[in-house]
Amino acid sequence: MNRAIVRAVQRLTGLPGKPQGVNILEKQRLWYSTKPPTLRKRVTNERKRLLREQQEKSDSSAATPAATPAATPAAKPAAKPVASKPKKKKSNVKSGIGGPFELISQDGATVTEKELLGKWTMVYFGFTHCPDICPEEMEKMSAAVNVISGQKDMPDIPIYFITCDPARDTPEVMKRYNEEISSRIIGLTGPEDKVLDACKQYRVYFSNGPKDRDGDYIVDHSVITYLMDPQGKCQAFYSRDSTVESVARDIRQKITSWVPQS
Repeated sequence: MNRAIVRAVQRLTGLPGKPQGVNILEKQRLWYSTKPPTLRKRVTNERKRLLREQQEKSDSSAATPAATPAATPAAKPAAKPVASKPKKKKSNVKSGIGGPFELISQDGATVTEKELLGKWTMVYFGFTHCPDICPEEMEKMSAAVNVISGQKDMPDIPIYFITCDPARDTPEVMKRYNEEISSRIIGLTGPEDKVLDACKQYRVYFSNGPKDRDGDYIVDHSVITYLMDPQGKCQAFYSRDSTVESVARDIRQKITSWVPQS
């Protein structure tokens, strides 16, 4: 495809030579499928490399040195019984995820972390030019929230979509993109340094891939959606392997069992 068609995809308008009314997923996938095999191979290899590095880090952190055999200790007199202390209830809070940020909404308004307080929210990082994963995750989370909102005593949960590609994802681009998927999604973008700060707060990794001859590129990033409670604490996160049913079920369980922290 030439640059004009790529721009057409970015504007979310009809593709030249194709019937109008093609939805966002079809446009994105068609755009990606027309890229040269060399680009797709580079992107695939890059993703494999990143996954391999993450697995190696995980394996190294999980490894522990072998214990040195110790001599058998001499027998000691039996100790007096001591009353056991009650075990503390394990918290669902995922510590260290979330924090201060200052971004721009798809409507042009300044948004900080305070916008997420006082309600249950979901937060996802991605980019609108993603050919498959991001739109699929947004549709899945929107469907899960639709299930929850239709149940008794369950809140309406907004989904905040924070871009990892501020150079291309302007407020206008994000608004057009999100409106084609769900009205629940609120796009957030901003200057590159502000977006980087937000990614650090949520422990999100991202890296721009190689550019093709048209200057287009794929952004590799963490594929995780966070569930944030009304106090701004992360109560759960969902990977690409999760389903609409499992996410909806877990969100309901987290909401019904949640106790505000003092």
